[in-house]
Amino acid sequence: MPRGPRIDYPGLLHHVMVRGIERKQIFNEDEDYQDFLERIAKALKGSGAVIYAWALMLNHIHLLIKIGKQALSKIMRRILTGYALAYNRKYKRVGYLYQGRYKSIICEEEAYLLELVRYIHLNPLRVGVVKTLEELDKYKWSGHSVIMGRRKADWQDTEEILSRFGKTKSEARRKYREFVREGIKQGKREDLTGGGLIRSLGGIGRAVLAKLGKEKQMYDQRILGDGNFVEGLLKKTEDKEEKVPRISIDEVIKKVCKIYKVKVERLIKRKKQKGLYKIKAIVINIGIDKLGISGSSLARKLGLGKSRISKLNRLGEILVRKEQKNLKEILGE
Repeated sequence: MPRGPRIDYPGLLHHVMVRGIERKQIFNEDEDYQDFLERIAKALKGSGAVIYAWALMLNHIHLLIKIGKQALSKIMRRILTGYALAYNRKYKRVGYLYQGRYKSIICEEEAYLLELVRYIHLNPLRVGVVKTLEELDKYKWSGHSVIMGRRKADWQDTEEILSRFGKTKSEARRKYREFVREGIKQGKREDLTGGGLIRSLGGIGRAVLAKLGKEKQMYDQRILGDGNFVEGLLKKTEDKEEKVPRISIDEVIKKVCKIYKVKVERLIKRKKQKGLYKIKAIVINIGIDKLGISGSSLARKLGLGKSRISKLNRLGEILVRKEQKNLKEILGE
């Protein structure tokens, strides 16, 4: 079953997972890990988002991020696109670095926050990058070492987590660490990372009950939470979507061309032409951010090379903000 469009509102907690293409490495040395963390810091600045947990392994990444005023898609694009370009340049490679689009699961915060922090921070131990909890305490590329005071990351919210374990930092760290230790025996938990029905009902037990008809709850593979949480979120999404006009990329192109007095045939022509890059940038940003269209599809539609899409999308983001009044009908605002 294909995943639906992303649900993205301020205040939502997302468990984000990124994998290397064909499970290949996305980090080769300490410099790569550090580069990625610096990109996280830059992307979060001014976004209103906070990260509670994170873990970087050789070929995959986990982030637990609570969104502020800026959409998750924009934050992740800034982190992942910039890193992929730098990585390819450094190692003289071409092609995709990641396995498709990143995966994100919306999580019911009060019910799952601590479980997810523990699960994500145990990843290095679970996959064998470190062998013991003592080694995990010192592992540089996980938020666990930050909570334990072994490493600094100003963009990670450790206070929110520690406040749930004790009044003083020493007491809170001791109890948090014991909580993490207790999670080691749980191993991999499908209810936190996969299996749409099981995950969204909050665990295997509930899924079995639902199958037997003894407990009826709403579920969605994009959401981790109980039935009430899922139902409320889907209703909010439905209400918002009803306010946004249904529009295709072809209609966007026609309307943008009309606004800026450019012929459609000229805009989509593959031959390089002066004075059109700003208009193409606007179309690209609307296509990616509002319609969820892939960069490669937009490249084909607008007669561009794939390598230009990311740069034009960043420009388009600025231009769309400036031109909101002109683009109001297309943006549904």
